[in-house]
Amino acid sequence: MTTIKTATSENTLVDFFDKQLKLWPAARERFEDLKKVKTRQVGNLLLQYNPARIRSTGASIDKAVLAKRPCFLCAANRPAEQLTLDLGMAELLVNPYPILPKHFTIPLQKHQPQKLELLEGYISILLRLDPSLMVFYNGPHCGASAPDHAHLQAGTSGLLPVQKMWRNDVEWIKEDKENKTMIGLVKGYACPIIVVKGDAPIVSLPKVGDDVNVISWREDKEQIALIFLRSKHRPDCYARGVMVSPGALDMGGLIITPQEEDFNNLDADTASGILQEVSMTETEVRKIISKI
Repeated sequence: MTTIKTATSENTLVDFFDKQLKLWPAARERFEDLKKVKTRQVGNLLLQYNPARIRSTGASIDKAVLAKRPCFLCAANRPAEQLTLDLGMAELLVNPYPILPKHFTIPLQKHQPQKLELLEGYISILLRLDPSLMVFYNGPHCGASAPDHAHLQAGTSGLLPVQKMWRNDVEWIKEDKENKTMIGLVKGYACPIIVVKGDAPIVSLPKVGDDVNVISWREDKEQIALIFLRSKHRPDCYARGVMVSPGALDMGGLIITPQEEDFNNLDADTASGILQEVSMTETEVRKIISKI
């Protein structure tokens, strides 16, 4: 494992990504394969048939299972080919099992459980380094395949259906003058979403717990953060063999299907129903916004 100098600019991330793919043939091949994956529109959502993601979709988060396996985000257990970009208390890695054309994982150097408050400061740091990125967080029971090691992910922005749709029906509810942000409720989507918008970098997200999904990116001079409040880890159909285990990208409308039969069989109502099933209701979300 080689550590590259501290990240300072968008060019640093681009150079790091290119260098990593040159040095790691297996990762390079998966990014090449990603260019050929099938996608299918179902209503306002998008399915992606991505067999390489089966290990994440099927990952057990049982504490006993996690305790027995080497943590793949800890430096000692990473592949020899994997480069590291220093971010201080965190590190940036190229994700070798990509969903997005550029896909990074950002683990803390210290092995500790997935908690949003440990990571939220890095969201703005990454978006300042490269405004073309989208940064996302999966809670420990919301799609994180390594819930025992705090980490973010980042990747190519602008590809998620929710990024194009969220402004269509949003109700602004309150202003946080201290953090110079507006807080609202996105309606008219498959599930209700808390939206936080700031003219300056969002340094602190509303305290809504760790079992959420967050997607954040920049639009012109604004930073947008969407917070999906979850009611459950996986939909009931998962137990029946439908391999959809929603993380942030799925909640954002890019539903990953490692099994071809699921890719072929899911329709708009079922896909939308999965996101709704694992989310809190609008009434519940409104109550939480009122307490922020």
